[in-house]
Amino acid sequence: MKARGLRVVAVAQIDATDFDQDKAFIVSTAEKHDIHYSCFLDNDGGWMLSSGIDDVPAFMVIDKRGHVVHKQQGRLMLGSKPYNELKAAIEAAMAVP
Repeated sequence: MKARGLRVVAVAQIDATDFDQDKAFIVSTAEKHDIHYSCFLDNDGGWMLSSGIDDVPAFMVIDKRGHVVHKQQGRLMLGSKPYNELKAAIEAAMAVP
C-alpha cells in the first residue's frame, strides 16, 4: 500500500536511563525482522499516555487530514475480526481526499 500513500511509523517506549541499550535492541529487532519503516522513540512514555495507549502492541490509523480514525490495542491474527477492522480503517483513511 506504500505506492497508494500508506505510511507506517512505529512508536517504541524506552527507558530514558537505558536509552542506548534500548535503542540498540530496537535497531537489532528491526534488522532481524526486516522492518524498514520509521520508529519514534518515546523515552518517557508521554506520547503513549497522551494518545490513550496503555498496552502494546497498539495500532492507530490517522487519515490524510491528521485525524485519528481508528485505535486498537492487542495482538492481531491474520483474518481475525480485529485484523479485518484495522484493514478496513486503513482502506477508509486512504480513501479520504
